[in-house]
Amino acid sequence: MKHSHPSRIGRSPKSSYYPEEFLLYRYRGPHPAPIATTVQTETVFMTHLSPSPAASRPSAARSLRHGLREETREAHEALDTVMSQYRLDDASNYAAFLRIHEAVLPAIERALEAEGIAADLPDWPMRQRRDALAADLAELPGSPPCLMASPPDLPDLSSRAARFGATYVLEGSRMGAKLLVRSVPEGDRRFPTRFLRHGESEKLWPSFVAALDDADKNGISHDVAIHAARHIFAVYEQAARVSGVEGSAGTDV
Repeated sequence: MKHSHPSRIGRSPKSSYYPEEFLLYRYRGPHPAPIATTVQTETVFMTHLSPSPAASRPSAARSLRHGLREETREAHEALDTVMSQYRLDDASNYAAFLRIHEAVLPAIERALEAEGIAADLPDWPMRQRRDALAADLAELPGSPPCLMASPPDLPDLSSRAARFGATYVLEGSRMGAKLLVRSVPEGDRRFPTRFLRHGESEKLWPSFVAALDDADKNGISHDVAIHAARHIFAVYEQAARVSGVEGSAGTDV
């Protein structure tokens, strides 16, 4: 049975309840595969379900991971509103989607590296994705330029807490990419997927969560981490709005 809606990043229903899970965007494509998938992650391109049990506890009792999830909810939703306009089976929309990341991701990664993220996450070289993104962009017809003329306004990443807050957003984005790539046409040079598939064979999310929990046990500031994460979401939202594709339905491939 084929779905009648175009394949685009759309909102998922919020009626289900998963204590530690999130329901990612549904992909309304022509494939008979399930259009909604749950994974144990918090990700940039997702919709939160009902609050987890941790949300009802006093903030002091929450883990940093749960604090990040709950306190960035509004920032997630603001970004979701913009990103839901992009069809990843449309060549122009897909190029714009990659350009959004180009406008933000390399700058964040370089800033994190300058502030010592490799000491926080020794496997950082496995995590950086800007090279994969650059390779995809180089394959796009016309090699479109970066969206933003000046570097994005990034948060202060000099503290360990801020670096973990920012990396939380990047690693969540990677997890979301595992589902996003399912709506991208295969075998078409207009849709390179090195970026979306980066690290797909590695267990980078569980190892990040372990490092985050360890840092939390050592007493890093929740407020600083949450502020940095919110800031990164806001920078992504700004880049998405600058792209000029927002509100466009795109053209069928």
